[in-house]
Amino acid sequence: MNYKEISDAVAITKSNDKEDKGVKDLFEDAYERAEQRGMKKGLEQSKIETAKKLLQLGKLSLDDIAESTNLPLETVKQLAG
Repeated sequence: MNYKEISDAVAITKSNDKEDKGVKDLFEDAYERAEQRGMKKGLEQSKIETAKKLLQLGKLSLDDIAESTNLPLETVKQLAG
């Protein structure tokens, strides 16, 4: 192998490494965003479940439930039916 062939091979390898890193970064970013969305969705669902339980107890006002769960009052009203 002459110098030109070696140089070309190294350049291709470096290029592939950069592309692999780029793809890896894209997958990592996508995974992180999906994980954050999942956590946010889970937290929201937990708030809704707590509000439903508080509504079933019937001891708190809708305003109190909204404040306690950090849900919008309209959401609590919809849950109350």
